[in-house]
Amino acid sequence: MKHEEDEEFRCDACSVEIHHHEEGNIPKFELFNSSLSLVFTLLYGVLHKTIIHPNPLLDYSIVFSIFIITSWKLIINWFRESKFNILNENFLILTATIGGIVIHETFEALLLISLFRLGESIQNIALIKSQERIRSRIFDIYTKVRIKSNEGEEKLIDAHDVKVDDTIIIKPGERIIIDGEVVEGESYIDTSQITGEPLPVQVKEGDKVISGSVNIDGTLETRALETFENSYIYKLIETIESTKNNSKTERFISQISKYYTPIVIGISLLIVIIPTLVGTQNLNDWIYRALIFLVIACPCAIVISVPLAYFRAIGELSKEGIIFKDTASLDNISKAKAIFFDKTGTLTEGKFRIFSSYLSGETDNETMLSIANAASKGSNHPLSKVISSLPIKNDNIKVNKHLELPGYGVVAISNIGRITIGNDKLLHRENIPHGICDTNSTAVHVAIDKKYLGYISFEDKIRENIKEVISELREQGTKEIFILTGDTKEISEEIKNLGFTKIFTNLSPEDKAKIVEEYKKETPNTITIFIGDGINDAIAMGKADISISFGKELSYITTSASDVVMISDNISKIANLFHYSRNVKKLVITNLLLALSIKSFVMVLGLLGIMALWIAVLSDVGTALLTIFVSLIKKLK
Repeated sequence: MKHEEDEEFRCDACSVEIHHHEEGNIPKFELFNSSLSLVFTLLYGVLHKTIIHPNPLLDYSIVFSIFIITSWKLIINWFRESKFNILNENFLILTATIGGIVIHETFEALLLISLFRLGESIQNIALIKSQERIRSRIFDIYTKVRIKSNEGEEKLIDAHDVKVDDTIIIKPGERIIIDGEVVEGESYIDTSQITGEPLPVQVKEGDKVISGSVNIDGTLETRALETFENSYIYKLIETIESTKNNSKTERFISQISKYYTPIVIGISLLIVIIPTLVGTQNLNDWIYRALIFLVIACPCAIVISVPLAYFRAIGELSKEGIIFKDTASLDNISKAKAIFFDKTGTLTEGKFRIFSSYLSGETDNETMLSIANAASKGSNHPLSKVISSLPIKNDNIKVNKHLELPGYGVVAISNIGRITIGNDKLLHRENIPHGICDTNSTAVHVAIDKKYLGYISFEDKIRENIKEVISELREQGTKEIFILTGDTKEISEEIKNLGFTKIFTNLSPEDKAKIVEEYKKETPNTITIFIGDGINDAIAMGKADISISFGKELSYITTSASDVVMISDNISKIANLFHYSRNVKKLVITNLLLALSIKSFVMVLGLLGIMALWIAVLSDVGTALLTIFVSLIKKLK
């Protein structure tokens, strides 16, 4: 497709242009083709006995034409899949259709293959719609960056064309996609999706920035240290592609056909062979019965109702912002016995709150918070914003001068003295005596006139209902639940008490992947799930049997590596997946038992020669309609 025909628009969350190419029309053509085939088949059925049947040449010309229009895709699929499994469902449908034509039940034969094609086309459309939802609701791979020319002008170029030493402009809210060094500007950048660290990092001239991070508040100019192909984000994509487990469970119906189809064909042959060996005088009658058996045995009810059950569930979940890329993941979720959670942004909201404070004895807690509140106003640091938002009355404190020191904290000159709030490095820089350097938590120290008052400790707010979700996952059969986090700080007691099997900290993306991989080696029969939100989770996702990306702001890399995309902040929905998975399997089993019991009964009558073909066909169509009805009305949630 030509560039000018693309839909091009700007995304405020990234420093590039995004291009969406219009999807091909092949699935829509297949749906049109299968629908048209069904219409022709129904018209043929209406006119067959009165107009068409008396003229054999016209009859078989029309049958042949409808068969070719309907079956061409099945024939191609059968040849493509025959190298793996020659007796697949395509083979059975084609054999049953040809068998129906041979015994002169042409309408039923064409109706059979038309219904199968229609169901297959609807399934393909449903999959494409799921993919479109992913593209429309989350970030995409960025292909262009904004550079500054030698003349000082800004222009967009393809990321692959960026050269080392090019000057790149990154505005607030934009993602960094080329590794670089800051040459102008100061800002805070969010590295949580890369490192797992929840606290934004302040960068200034001379600091290096890693691709995949997000610029928060200030405009930055960076010097490219690498080309796009050598930047961290690109290498991570390549790693994901090489480590992603591509061996998905085959579709449920194909699994059935591996056993069902050979058995049906074998029985049909035996119906003809055995009477021949015993010297029957009426061989044509047994051929007739064998073909009737083949038509009755066709799994029309299964091939339509079973996918419908899965895609009904996938459709309902997509309305809740939960998108499945395949039915195998939905099928296997309820079998999972081990779950690995990322912490920052998954179990927590990525928002800091004050949860404790330490006093040196020089003053009380209320006074220390009041002093810190006054000094923090005017600072853009995320922790300063939390302190400044405290509902504290401190009108008696007047700040005359406010100095923000990047990488250290804030010094404020006030009517009560020189206030210092910041990290441990700031205390040493200001030569303020203090007995505590390492707080084992994210903390802001407070001092006035070189007198240390204490520190305020922060934690990332835990999502609501986490304890209930963990408890419910245990009830659903999950035996082990782990936390894998890149956070270097001590895990709060609140998280420790939620009931996790083990918590791993200070992990790189490769470390997370290694832990999942080693667990799978130790317990090869255990289905594992990894749930995360950041780019740093992507490699580990590729190692788990089922991977779920969770959150409202997800990167393309995270969603590409995952089997399930949850565009939601409601972690309770994770437990709902287990309910859906279990209920869908119950529905599938119900449909299978229903279809097989009816078909078995009708098959026996057919073999005994007491079943008219039109009744057999009616039972086959009726069974399909019954299972479809059950698939649509049974409660899944």
